[in-house]
Amino acid sequence: MKPFPIFYKLLLFIVGTMVLVFIILGVAQNLLVPSIYKNDLESKMIESIEALDIELSSNDVDLHEEIINDFMSTSNGRMMVYDKTGKGLFGNTRDLPIRILIQLNDENIITEEVDTLDQNFMQVMMIKTDYIFIYQRSLEGLNQSISLINDLFIYITSLGIILSILTAFFISKRFSKPIHQLIHLTQSNDVSLPDTHRNDEFKTLMVSFISMKKRLNDTIDTLKKELEKEKKQDQLSKTFIANISHEIRTPISVIQSAIDLLSVTKDSAKIETYYKMMHSQIKLIEKLTNDVMLISKLQSNTNSLHKKDEGICTLIEDIINELSLIHHDVDFNHKKPKSDKILSMDALSMRQVINNVLNNAIKFRNKDSIIEIKYEQYQDYFDVMITNQTTPIDEAHLPFLNQTFYKVNSDGLGLGLAIVDQIMKAHGGSFYIRNINEGVEVVLRFYDE
Repeated sequence: MKPFPIFYKLLLFIVGTMVLVFIILGVAQNLLVPSIYKNDLESKMIESIEALDIELSSNDVDLHEEIINDFMSTSNGRMMVYDKTGKGLFGNTRDLPIRILIQLNDENIITEEVDTLDQNFMQVMMIKTDYIFIYQRSLEGLNQSISLINDLFIYITSLGIILSILTAFFISKRFSKPIHQLIHLTQSNDVSLPDTHRNDEFKTLMVSFISMKKRLNDTIDTLKKELEKEKKQDQLSKTFIANISHEIRTPISVIQSAIDLLSVTKDSAKIETYYKMMHSQIKLIEKLTNDVMLISKLQSNTNSLHKKDEGICTLIEDIINELSLIHHDVDFNHKKPKSDKILSMDALSMRQVINNVLNNAIKFRNKDSIIEIKYEQYQDYFDVMITNQTTPIDEAHLPFLNQTFYKVNSDGLGLGLAIVDQIMKAHGGSFYIRNINEGVEVVLRFYDE
């Protein structure tokens, strides 16, 4: 069932209320006003009779007719005076009937409406000490006034209903418009405040609703991002497991083959070779395991760093000296600044970063080329740049080199640069790789705290 719009509800309510008010006023003016008028007229007529009685009692009988005539000339009505027996004295042509005398003796005052010759009168019959008074006043003026008021009331009511409809239309439209705007806000993606000149509770409600909608949209966006992140993480986990399985399959196959060969050969030279093969593959599996455990800790933020102020140039110098003992044919050009750059870092983790980058530079350099290490201080950060001369990397690969198990060629496990990326992020820094003239440069960026 289609809901009844609030616009029409308000319109009917206001118009109905105004019509009810006019009905009540119409009933009141036809019932209450005449009653009030008649009560007031009755009181005045009784006061006039009492005043006339006092005047008649204080004057001679010869003056009574003159007094009554004077009264009649100044009052708007007709006065009839009788004695206690009901005999007419003034203003009447006949005596009072016995039933009226008896009724008067019981009630003392009788007030009633009488019709005489198509005219309506208010009549007060009152018994005093010496006289019985009957005072009549016409109600024609009241009837004419009520008729006039009724005619006027019809015009006023008609005009009032028209005005109430217009007023109700305006009020209903003013009240229903912000409600429709709110409904529009709930059904659209719009989070801007509608163009309105209102400055009342409706505007406050719309501002609050928009604020709530923005927060709800932000929450939904956050949940979507979290869901996408979970999906991506789930996919990464599957890929991670598949890559580990792939990487570990080769050394296990080599070890299995070596064990099989050991069982069928008695040649001591071959036996020694097979043992060396197994030893190297076990070392490879151990390195893979350690790297996987480390990157897992780094990605889950469970690898605690023990930071302290260290000189990065000194640390790199120590690592270069160590690598020079192993790689006698590699030349390093270490362009140390005048003063060492002190950074807050975990020395063990940062040593692994430098080792991974330098080992990559050594592995993929052109033969007899020099590996260059230099530094640059900027306004908000400090860069360590490690450059080797080699074949440039395809630009399509550069954005993905920090991903786990991502390899440009078949060499290595694809974990070294992923570990570098995670450790640099844990230190609040970053790293990236770029091609330069006849080589590749790795940039380690440390932001000033």
